[in-house]
Amino acid sequence: MKKIYLLLFLCFAIFGCNSTNTDEHLNINSESINLIGNSLEVFKVINLSDRPIGWANSQNSPKNYGGYSPNNSGKIYDNVDSYEKLKQALSEAVERRIIFITNAIDLNAGKTPYDYIVNCGYGDEYSSYEDYKQKFAQTCVKDSKSELHDVQQNLFNAQKRQVRINIPSNTTIIGKNSQAAILNGEINITNKENVVIRNLKIWNAEDYFPLWYQSKENNFNSVYDNITIDNSKWIWIDHCTIGEDSYEYDKVITPVGELDWVTYDGAIDIGRGSQFVTISWCEFNNHDKTMLIGYGPEYTEDEGKLQVTIHHNYFNNCKSRLPLVRYGTVHVYNNLYDCIDRNKSGFCIGAGYKSNIYAEKNIIKNCKYGFRTEKLSSGNNIAGLIYLEDNIDNSTYWDETKKAVSQKIAWNPKSSYEYYCDEVIKIMNK
Repeated sequence: MKKIYLLLFLCFAIFGCNSTNTDEHLNINSESINLIGNSLEVFKVINLSDRPIGWANSQNSPKNYGGYSPNNSGKIYDNVDSYEKLKQALSEAVERRIIFITNAIDLNAGKTPYDYIVNCGYGDEYSSYEDYKQKFAQTCVKDSKSELHDVQQNLFNAQKRQVRINIPSNTTIIGKNSQAAILNGEINITNKENVVIRNLKIWNAEDYFPLWYQSKENNFNSVYDNITIDNSKWIWIDHCTIGEDSYEYDKVITPVGELDWVTYDGAIDIGRGSQFVTISWCEFNNHDKTMLIGYGPEYTEDEGKLQVTIHHNYFNNCKSRLPLVRYGTVHVYNNLYDCIDRNKSGFCIGAGYKSNIYAEKNIIKNCKYGFRTEKLSSGNNIAGLIYLEDNIDNSTYWDETKKAVSQKIAWNPKSSYEYYCDEVIKIMNK
């Protein structure tokens, strides 16, 4: 139903990649389709020789994207259907690799939060995960570390060793059917280049043991993103379903009041000098802080970098950061935003510190803020710029002072790469 609903609002004329007619590895044709998310239909038209549209296919991009090579020099891992097979495929020392996922892989390997507590030697101190949460929360005071900070770090690190997978350079990961998924963990792309992830469900990157974040906000802070891209370049995320079951959090009582026990961070976060990223034809579901590009003004290595294209994505019931951009030069086009309940929504596209955003032909419905300028609390606040072209925006804009106003920017995507922008069907209020 969601896919049909999306097609009512976006007239998609192209598949979203430049494909050849056949591929020697898959032996399939590249018939154009209008689907997002992971499915068998998507897999049938994926060629390993496909290339992205946007920044990931701009200046000096790789001749052969991901693990593909026309001379078959890359190693193919077929029928990867378990945690053990995935870890092996990612750890072997090969120059290029192509990994076909054929099953739902639980990075958490079925472990409960209490399993980590017991395995780390805290079973006598906490009778359950709920007991740990409440006792930890009681030690969280304003502007100070929790007395149980070291315990939290030990538990966090134990889970991290289990659920974070690191992707090597020159890697392609493709879901081969509708069951293909990576669940309950984080896909980490750090200090790497030339990575492709396509046709996968990537779900529930839950941090069981969030940190007490004692500076600035005084709240709980989770770490894992569904996908983290740091100091990496030439990255393409395509035709994936990304999100979580819900961003409604449990409540805990702390000395500074009742707070959310925050166990989710971003869906995709991009920073630390990353470059040339495209996110296309993905479906994002049920997320709060969905996509952050640039982590803050203090990350000066991001200046002149963070070139990202976001096109033909469906943001379904996502609250904010769709994306929020700091420093980056970002092209956002032909996306659909539906927050479902505007009373619980935040903003869609946010122009943060020193950012330049070119937003065209997006559809925004049922949201508080479609385009918002981020106001930093510090005095060193150089506002981001956003250029708006032919967007449909029926946001409420409860506070007009927060609305981002279209301004000229010193960059046009047409000067950096070729793309086709579909026309939107203007039936927003029907």
